[in-house]
Amino acid sequence: MADPTRLYGLNALVLNAAGGIGEAIARTLVKHGADVVDVDTPNSAVEEHYSSVQGITGMAARVLDVDAVPETIERAIQLLGSLDIVVTDFPLQTDAPLQQVDAKLESLLQARALLITAVSRAVLPQLRNSPQGRIINLGLLRSCFDI
Repeated sequence: MADPTRLYGLNALVLNAAGGIGEAIARTLVKHGADVVDVDTPNSAVEEHYSSVQGITGMAARVLDVDAVPETIERAIQLLGSLDIVVTDFPLQTDAPLQQVDAKLESLLQARALLITAVSRAVLPQLRNSPQGRIINLGLLRSCFDI
């Protein structure tokens, strides 16, 4: 059985986490002792969602806007005090399943890559100060593809 305090004292940021896999990750991080800030879009009600969950602070921000990433990261660091773990969960979706590699898929992948790059650049200075620093990037939704 895993040690429930193995992440004690670590601070985590989970992006796009008002529900689904992001929420499950945030709750698991807290269960193992981390303090977590979950960031999601302003219309996600993330702040209310986590208002009664000890160890998780919900924060609304323009999480899918590359230009807003540095400010979002800075606000999260102010809430946490420092940063050790960053989880990016950008399940960008298309209107319909993609049949093949085409311009729509390329655009989707490029948007996701830009978000991950912006987050990585913004958090690396903080993570360099952490002996446990890590970035965890989650993949695309399977439903993007007609399999």
